[in-house]
Amino acid sequence: MVIGLGCDFLGGFVAGRTAKTSEVMHGGIIGGIFILLSLALFVPLNLGDFPLWSNLIGFLLTIPFGMLGGYVSKISRKKTAA
Repeated sequence: MVIGLGCDFLGGFVAGRTAKTSEVMHGGIIGGIFILLSLALFVPLNLGDFPLWSNLIGFLLTIPFGMLGGYVSKISRKKTAA
């Protein structure tokens, strides 16, 4: 779960850097894409072996971590521009 959320954060950061506007929204979109991919792989990879609380926390934090990556991208852009 930690690796997945870290990748989600990084994806949101890269999306925010690439977008140059609405960085947080683009990070959230990346989080949504991560959820869709996770759900598509949920059954084939038998992720049901993990505890329910782990799966729920992972799904609930995916979009916020993507948005956080976009927000950090926005903040870092302002610091380099100043």
